[in-house]
Amino acid sequence: MTNTDTTAGLTILKDYEPIANGEVRDVWHRPGHPDQLLKTIRTYKREKYERRRGLRRALDYFRMGPYGTFRIEYRCYLKTAYRCAQQKRPLPIAEMGGLVITDRGLAQVCEKIADASGNVAQTLEDVLREGPLSDERLKWLNDFVANIFALNVNVPDLRPSNIALDEVNRRFVVIDGYGDKTLIPIRSWLTWLNQKHLDYRFSEMEKHRNLKWSSERQIFTVVHPAD
Repeated sequence: MTNTDTTAGLTILKDYEPIANGEVRDVWHRPGHPDQLLKTIRTYKREKYERRRGLRRALDYFRMGPYGTFRIEYRCYLKTAYRCAQQKRPLPIAEMGGLVITDRGLAQVCEKIADASGNVAQTLEDVLREGPLSDERLKWLNDFVANIFALNVNVPDLRPSNIALDEVNRRFVVIDGYGDKTLIPIRSWLTWLNQKHLDYRFSEMEKHRNLKWSSERQIFTVVHPAD
């Protein structure tokens, strides 16, 4: 890590370009850590909170302002990891580390899901765009599905663009969109309701060609162009 990457414990990102942009966050390579990524809150979102005054500013202090989404994700991650330990299942969420301070505000440290060459992994959306899944990748996907249901992971925004193909560890994992962000977290309280939502989200993936979902069996099958 060079001196331009850190200044007195502050990670400097201004000289880098994010590798991905979401509605709320930017994703960066973590300088000096090739196996890690950083997720920061986008500038406009942080500035929105910084402009608040009075009671709203006081409430933001207790809710951690724009970083409330970090708390939600860490809570979901901890709950899922605990269930993994109990059930002896692999974690279906990309590993999360702690927080570092950057010139873009607080940043989450996250596992870099990679392809066989060490590059940032493709998403399931990318893979499906290339054509039908191989038998091996279909098995990885259905293993992922089985773990998501068995662990009852709350993933409100479960979609192919939030699922990454980890070729190194031969699996699919969620990289974003997890944790209950609703004011009244009903799906976190009611298992059957979350399971119903997961089923709906997986069924929606049929809109992406080459997949067919079975709610009864809770598995995907491959649809070939000639089928």
